[in-house]
Amino acid sequence: VSSHWKELEKVITKSAKGRKDGHYFQTLERLSWSEADSISRNIDICCNCLTRCQSPGSQIDKRKVEKVWRETVEPLADILEPVFLERHGMLKAEDKKELGVKCTGQAIQRMYDSLTEVVGLDNATKILHLRLPKLFVTTDEAIRKYWIEEVGLNELYGMKEDKLFNGYGYTFIFLPFIKSHAVDAIMS
Repeated sequence: VSSHWKELEKVITKSAKGRKDGHYFQTLERLSWSEADSISRNIDICCNCLTRCQSPGSQIDKRKVEKVWRETVEPLADILEPVFLERHGMLKAEDKKELGVKCTGQAIQRMYDSLTEVVGLDNATKILHLRLPKLFVTTDEAIRKYWIEEVGLNELYGMKEDKLFNGYGYTFIFLPFIKSHAVDAIMS
C-alpha cells in the first residue's frame, strides 16, 4: 500500500510542476457555503481558480456552472455535508425523493455527472472538492493515468478505461478504493 502512495506522490509532484496551483488554499479559505446568497460569489471564486489552473485561452462558462450548481449541486451538497471520505457509505439510504436520490452514492454521482457536462472531468472534481473537501478527491489526467496504467484499477473491476472515471465509476469504484487505501496507509 505505501508503495502506491509513494508512486502516486511522484506522479502528482511531476504533473504539478510549472502549474499555478498555489492559490488553492487561498481559494478554499475565501469560500463560505453557509448562505444561499453567497453561491454566485463562491462560483465566481471557484471558476476564477479553475481558469488560472487551466491552459491559456480556455474559459469556463460561469452562467452554466451556476445554473447546474443551483439546480443540482447545492441541494445535494446539503445532504452530503456530514459525509467524509473516510467514513462514507455509498449505499446509505437518503430520504430525498424530491431530489431524485435514494442513497448517498446517487447524490455524489448526480453532482459529479451534472458538473462534468459543463466543466469536464478534471474541473468537476476540483470544484466539487472546493465545495466538499472532506469527500471529493480531485483527479487530473496524470492521476487517472496512474490508477489505470500503474495500478490497473479498471481491470480489477472489469471496467473499460473510459468508464472508471464516469459518474458511476468515480462514485462507486474510485472513491471507495481511495478510501480503503487511505485507511490502509494510515493504519500502516
